[in-house]
Amino acid sequence: MTPLRKGTYWASIAVSPAKLEAAQCLRTKAFHTGPKGAQTEPVDRDCYDQGCAHMVIKDSSSGGLVCCFGLLRIFDRTTIAQSYSVQYYELSGLQSYPHPMIEIGRFCINPAAYDGDILRLAWAALSRNADHYKIQLLFGCASFAGLEPAPYRDVFALLNPRYLAPRKWRPQVKAPHVFRFESRDTHRCDAGLAKRRLPPL
Repeated sequence: MTPLRKGTYWASIAVSPAKLEAAQCLRTKAFHTGPKGAQTEPVDRDCYDQGCAHMVIKDSSSGGLVCCFGLLRIFDRTTIAQSYSVQYYELSGLQSYPHPMIEIGRFCINPAAYDGDILRLAWAALSRNADHYKIQLLFGCASFAGLEPAPYRDVFALLNPRYLAPRKWRPQVKAPHVFRFESRDTHRCDAGLAKRRLPPL
């Protein structure tokens, strides 16, 4: 597929080791930088990098990457076991899903980049990739800050009735400690507060 462009930004699949390394460096900056800009971890590499396609968005005015994310394209049930999400969720229901899927991972934007066009281009590139491969399901993991569920009660009350997957495909419990959406149905949701506390992506 040819690259997509919006303004000074270009989105394409990384096809060289140098572009993958640039994406890993951007991930390090986004996920492992302390409050004073110090790098807190080594370069963000993992065992999933080789199995994924990597979407990168470059700013042609500076030459640097401003966004990246991984795409694990799943065309058969065996690939589910290679996903990042399977570490934390029981995904056996998806093994009978009859259509191609994509797991999205390590989505990040350069912390110094504030242009909304970056995210718009990222979604456009993801949509075109999904259309090209006839993808019917997108999934991945999103993180809430901290370990306590209480600050996110409104978020969970918003997500529970609207966004749970159909039971047939729904991820099942795998982790030893979980927060069950179903047990918090009676909490009255403040939609404005919930939207402010959702993870950014």
